[in-house]
Amino acid sequence: MIITRFFVSLRMTVNFMESQKNIFVIAISIIVAGLVIGGAVLYNGSQVAKEQKADLTDTLPLPPDEVNVPTTITIDTKGHPFIGKEDAPVTIIEVSDFECPFCKTFAAETMPKLKETYIDTGKVKFFFVDFPLPYHPNAQKAAEAALCYVDQGKDYYDIYKKLYEKSDALEVENLKIYAKDLKVDTKKFNACLDDGKFADQVKASFENINKVVQESNLTNFGTPAFFVNGKPLIGAQKFDAFQGMIDDELETTTTTTSTTATSTTK
Repeated sequence: MIITRFFVSLRMTVNFMESQKNIFVIAISIIVAGLVIGGAVLYNGSQVAKEQKADLTDTLPLPPDEVNVPTTITIDTKGHPFIGKEDAPVTIIEVSDFECPFCKTFAAETMPKLKETYIDTGKVKFFFVDFPLPYHPNAQKAAEAALCYVDQGKDYYDIYKKLYEKSDALEVENLKIYAKDLKVDTKKFNACLDDGKFADQVKASFENINKVVQESNLTNFGTPAFFVNGKPLIGAQKFDAFQGMIDDELETTTTTTSTTATSTTK
């Protein structure tokens, strides 16, 4: 009887262990199946995302193969001050901002040699066009001050040098001091500046240049910007960069003049 009970108990234990083993196997199978299904879902989702991205890219407009920037750009210089000979063969237009640090670099390092070599010798007529950037709080008034100075028959280059030398302190009170140092009629100058006599002209200059930049696709535009007989030269360039362009223009002018003279003689 005891032996019989022993075998019955043993059999029950074996059955229990087998059932536990089956449960364990089933559990493992469920986990594995879950991982396989989850992986498949993730893979399918990534493929869909890739396809959607590819479809989106296909619908976007492609940029043009090249941007057409004119060889020469026309800028209206009417009413803008200049230095140099009226009928000089080469015209350079500077577009600048009195609080622009790169403009200051050009004014200090390149302009003096450019003036000595080409402007004072009658080869270049140099225009100054204002482009006071909105984030430079004193640039607008500084440009107006320069025009108020010229309005008294003074040489623009004198105030040009002074304002760039003092470009970190261009508040209205200081502008009046700088003008006084340059021997202007202070009463007339102060009234000109306070009344904003040239405010609209400076603003119009900014708007005109902005329009020119947009219409010409000049994507690398920044101050200072120069136009040598209409050909753009952007940035605070060294003298050599100007020299090459000016000499090319002078050579072209000389060749054209010689050809015209020969034709006339014949």
